[in-house]
Amino acid sequence: MKRIVFSLLLLASFSVVAAAQVPSYDDLVSKAKKGDSSVDYKAMRFAFADMTSLEKRTVDPKLHAQMMKLLNEKKFKEVLGITDEIHKTHFVDMNSHIMASLAAQGLKDAKRSKLHESIYVGLVNSILNGGDGNTPKTAYTVITLAEELVVLDAIEMKRGPQVVENVDGQVFHLITATEKSSGQPVKIYFNIEKARSAMMPVPQT
Repeated sequence: MKRIVFSLLLLASFSVVAAAQVPSYDDLVSKAKKGDSSVDYKAMRFAFADMTSLEKRTVDPKLHAQMMKLLNEKKFKEVLGITDEIHKTHFVDMNSHIMASLAAQGLKDAKRSKLHESIYVGLVNSILNGGDGNTPKTAYTVITLAEELVVLDAIEMKRGPQVVENVDGQVFHLITATEKSSGQPVKIYFNIEKARSAMMPVPQT
């Protein structure tokens, strides 16, 4: 009996250690801010999705438009002021990181520019490295529908018509995109299970 109890206690202690080793969202953000290249950006995005309601996950598009306008006007400090505020609550917002990189570049701050560029690349690659978008099984997994646009921009595709599909109980967007260089249509699957409202009906197959 003592041996069994000891084994159970040992197993429990291993479980606690394993749980403790899983980095939190705040830990991952802290590492990214320090330029740590080992950050698991997929885990960061998923942790953000788990802790944030769907309607609060996406930055107001008007802010992105405002930053683009300020970039064109070379008001780089104002851009960085906005991105700093965004990153307090939406660190996984990719567009704001690339804008922060461009603004820092405009201010000749190469270190800050490189940091935001690497964060943007890490976030985008955390989606692209998870599949190829060719089939439901290899679909790109997004936590917001806005991430679909970021991915399409990253792979130089123009968004086209979309349909919603239910495959094995999971919901997907099948987007017919267009290659910007050749104009060729390409069908791309996005897994939107983490990006859809609980109220969104699952399409019947």
